[in-house]
Amino acid sequence: PWLLECALWDLMAKLAGQPLYKLLGGSRESIPLYCSFGESLLVKNVAARKEAVDARLADGFRAFKLRSRSADYRDDIRLMEAIRDHVGDDIGLMIDCNQGWNLSPLGAEWSYEEARQFCRAAESLGFRWVEEPRHRFDFEGLTRLCADVEITIAGGELNQGLHEFKLLIDNDCLDKLQPDVTLAGGIAMARKVATLCEARGKGFSPHTWTNGIGLLLNLHLACGVPNCDILEYPFEEPGWVPDARDAMLVDPPRPRDGVLQVPSGPGIGVELDREAMEKYGTRL
Repeated sequence: PWLLECALWDLMAKLAGQPLYKLLGGSRESIPLYCSFGESLLVKNVAARKEAVDARLADGFRAFKLRSRSADYRDDIRLMEAIRDHVGDDIGLMIDCNQGWNLSPLGAEWSYEEARQFCRAAESLGFRWVEEPRHRFDFEGLTRLCADVEITIAGGELNQGLHEFKLLIDNDCLDKLQPDVTLAGGIAMARKVATLCEARGKGFSPHTWTNGIGLLLNLHLACGVPNCDILEYPFEEPGWVPDARDAMLVDPPRPRDGVLQVPSGPGIGVELDREAMEKYGTRL
């Protein structure tokens, strides 16, 4: 039902003749991005990962999120060390462990001690945050981990409903909350989470790994609230590139120098590409 809610926000903004972020009360017209990598095959190939980072550095990105995908977390620590050494101390780095899922991409859940050691390593390397080092419902473990380490612990991409996010915030399970409007319960719900984060001194930055429409919805939310400092921009060749992600959209916005301008047209500010949808889509 919240996907319909997102469509209704777009419609309301169009009827008001305003871009969605302004209808939400925002005034910021752009936001810094971090390039979010996701392909598991490149995790163990450090040289290929360096090349991918270099390509996006040339595009103007100044922050990157790596993925932890190895069966042994120490292999991923070696990847973090190699990339930090490659880019230097002035480039922002984060890493996503994806341990918050019911079925972890790793195939096995980390122990608490493994998660703690991993976070300590990321901390020593000057990473900005570690994402989902524990399951999203391990409230006790997340609270303990946040108290045990200095690095920011982020998460919440698959949590749903205000009650779950309130538990995460009230119990200091996370330092940075990452709801996705297409998964968490809609735009109104995600905006409430942003307000709770502002009141409790928590960071806020939406998850965006869906499609071009989902990215735009979260972009408008990020620019419509006062406490989002950076936004996720998925970009991983060959499987996840903007042209594929945004194939259903006419003239979607593209980042420039690591910054994305929010569309200024009514609603989310872009139109659906009907020909592309008819070519690749299936009417149910």
